[in-house]
Amino acid sequence: MKYTNIIEDIDPLYYTECEHKGKVERIDYKSSFLGRAMDKYAFVYTPWNYDPEKEYEILYLIHGGLEYAEKYLYENGEENKLKRAVDHMIDRGEIPPLIIVTPSEYPDNKIPETHEGNAGITTEFHKELVNDLIPAVESKYKTMNSREHRSVMGWSMGSMTTWSVFMNRIDTFNRFGFLSAHASAVTGPGSLNAHYDRAWANETARAVESAVKAQNFAKSDYSIYAITGSEDIVFEPFNMMMGVLQSYTDIFDFFGENQNAAYLVWKDGEHHTQWRLQYTINAIKQFYR
Repeated sequence: MKYTNIIEDIDPLYYTECEHKGKVERIDYKSSFLGRAMDKYAFVYTPWNYDPEKEYEILYLIHGGLEYAEKYLYENGEENKLKRAVDHMIDRGEIPPLIIVTPSEYPDNKIPETHEGNAGITTEFHKELVNDLIPAVESKYKTMNSREHRSVMGWSMGSMTTWSVFMNRIDTFNRFGFLSAHASAVTGPGSLNAHYDRAWANETARAVESAVKAQNFAKSDYSIYAITGSEDIVFEPFNMMMGVLQSYTDIFDFFGENQNAAYLVWKDGEHHTQWRLQYTINAIKQFYR
């Protein structure tokens, strides 16, 4: 997949109500990804004029730390800016009609009081995602039902989770989006403030490489899109890790004709909603343009 390596400004009209509006509804399912049964839910976006007999691309979009399933698309009973932006991108023909799923990473859908409550989630959530959520969603909604048409993307802690998905589930997903957070394979689940240095970056990159190679897929079988801001709280470790990964040409091609990876930095971008929207919208357009 060839990426443009350009971060676009967001058209303010994206955030206005679109004439042709998609729909967001809740889906309930059972999960046991931490070794016990629990009731979970997610939200599912279907595009305007959704046809239950037609097959759609599908994107699983994972929230950040201390957030919730509603955060991305539908909050307090109302559509939010990202949902409106997706409506406009589809209406303008910039991306194809697609289904978007936003789950809660947290057990029992309950937000912990501190980041320490994230332990075990970023490295283990891929089990719920693949074994519980995907069957629940894709048995109800019509998708292309293959890894070539299934993508996953996460913001902040959700990006850490997406790294874990990439390191375990290339057999399930084709495209992986990492928005403002590095892999937690070395520092531990949910760690944002550990000690980061070149040795850490090298060790983390080796862990990613080893996990990807163990899955026995060719570089042409997957692609990654990573993005952050120069003033983001995780810029330093993310940038170090991505710098090392750019040299791992056995699993990534960042610059060649057979590009399967992109890493972008938005000047002065920080770690909050304005840039989450900026990065998510850009990543969706890159995945589906």
